[in-house]
Amino acid sequence: MTGDQTLTPLSTFNLGILPDSGEGKGSRKGGGGRKGGGPKKKPVSRSVKAGLQFPVGRIGRYLKKGRYSQRVGTGAPVYLAAVLEYLATVLEYLAAEVLELAGNAARDNKRTQSRRRGDRRRRETQSREEKPKAGT
Repeated sequence: MTGDQTLTPLSTFNLGILPDSGEGKGSRKGGGGRKGGGPKKKPVSRSVKAGLQFPVGRIGRYLKKGRYSQRVGTGAPVYLAAVLEYLATVLEYLAAEVLELAGNAARDNKRTQSRRRGDRRRRETQSREEKPKAGT
């Protein structure tokens, strides 16, 4: 090195290997957490954030606990909850359709039974009445 060149200190490069002095945006010295004395925000579940009814956190826990893979991404339980909710909606729709058809069939069967019963009564009363013999 020649005499007119000087070394730049490593602290100016902020490589993350030396502790910061605490100034600037990339400060690593404590002081994290909430700033200000305002009211604390209520925690919002991932299900609410995704607009789902199914529990995203529980599904994520089951995915991790089930040992399906070494790692589970953050979007996997959200996607799975959305798919399960969609399938539950489709099954609910199909069950409602089947129930409606079964109700209609039961109602129609009841009508035909009452008609048959009425026909049977009419036949019984007609058979009791004396019918004129043919040719007299």
